[in-house]
Amino acid sequence: MKKLLAGAVLAVALVGCGTDNVGSCKKFVAAVQCGTLTTITDSFCDAYKNVTCDETPYLDCMTAAYVCTNGQYDTTKLANVSACGAKLCK
Repeated sequence: MKKLLAGAVLAVALVGCGTDNVGSCKKFVAAVQCGTLTTITDSFCDAYKNVTCDETPYLDCMTAAYVCTNGQYDTTKLANVSACGAKLCK
């Protein structure tokens, strides 16, 4: 019983300080919505449920790149999207 409890505490600790890829993805999905330019939904984020490495830096970078102003993406910020690839986990 003690081993099981210790394992559960460790699992909770790891999850608690681990990644939130789905949450980060949902922030990206919200940011990428720009008038009629997008049709992406939260279901897109299901792909991140089983990703064990931390994709949050990549998704945060993508979120910062996709800024919608008056129904158009801010091309100045969107120009930074290529730098996001370097933030993918390996």
